[in-house]
Amino acid sequence: MPPIPSILLVENDHALLCQLHHTLEAEGYTVAGACHSHDAAVMIREQYFDLLIIDVLFPGRQTIDAIVDRNRRAGPGRIVALCPGGRHIPAYYHQLIERLGVREILPTPCERPQLLSAVQRALSWAPEPSPGHSRLENYFNSPR
Repeated sequence: MPPIPSILLVENDHALLCQLHHTLEAEGYTVAGACHSHDAAVMIREQYFDLLIIDVLFPGRQTIDAIVDRNRRAGPGRIVALCPGGRHIPAYYHQLIERLGVREILPTPCERPQLLSAVQRALSWAPEPSPGHSRLENYFNSPR
């Protein structure tokens, strides 16, 4: 029997965090949740997660910092971003999070089938090779 996938949810809306947590746990996933990027960073350092689901609109650099911490620990890939209210994400920011491994942006609130489908797709993505975490190096070393 394959191991149960582990998911870290990072969402500053506590009610939404609880709803997503409950939905994923009811499907049999091992789920941990954090309302603050600092808590997420601690959890990422202490435990491996198969999937990171993160609010893309955390204040400041918190979203980017959490993704970078996750990538340093586990290599790029398997990240789904949540976009509250389906708000518009500026193109430069969309390109940045895509370079850091976000492959899907899911508007919230979303229906249960949308969430579960996004999670299943994300977990089916093959983790990218991580020698030197090339996507991160490419981003940080690219001319601006």
